[in-house]
Amino acid sequence: MWAPVNEAAFRVLQVDLHIGTLSKAVGAQGGFVCCSHMTKQLLVSKARSQIYSTALPLPVVAAALEAVRVSYREWWRRRHLWRLVELAGSALGAAAQSPILPLVVGSEQEALDFSRQLLEAGLHVPAIRPPTVPQGMCRLRLTLSAAHSFEDVGKLVQAIHVSGREFRGIDTGLGPRAKL
Repeated sequence: MWAPVNEAAFRVLQVDLHIGTLSKAVGAQGGFVCCSHMTKQLLVSKARSQIYSTALPLPVVAAALEAVRVSYREWWRRRHLWRLVELAGSALGAAAQSPILPLVVGSEQEALDFSRQLLEAGLHVPAIRPPTVPQGMCRLRLTLSAAHSFEDVGKLVQAIHVSGREFRGIDTGLGPRAKL
């Protein structure tokens, strides 16, 4: 049994299988599976074509491993990031649970216009449109990292409030409706 630590809840979860991506926080590509030895044997016997046709290049594996080591060693980066997430979530009227915060806007044009306004304010906040999301559910993807400062989050929130006046009633997708 593998037991990952859930940073957000500060508790240990007991799971039989954990599948994750290396393309978000780790900044690499590919994914991983953590499991018991017996589950591993089952996957190796039943998913051989996936295992042997999608192997990652060794430099990518090395980079991902080093990113995990840095994350473990430099715990203060995680703490800082979660403080930024809490600040942004609170300022947008929602309990954020991830450094990637969706701001649901509605139509493609509204999402593109909002994204453009934020870019003009010096903030790169991409519009996410169909087919990635359903029609009418276009959103902006706010992505925070440990490299951001509290001032960066303040600038982001202020720009969203200023630009959002045109888009009253925007739903953050995180909980209560944003108070823009």
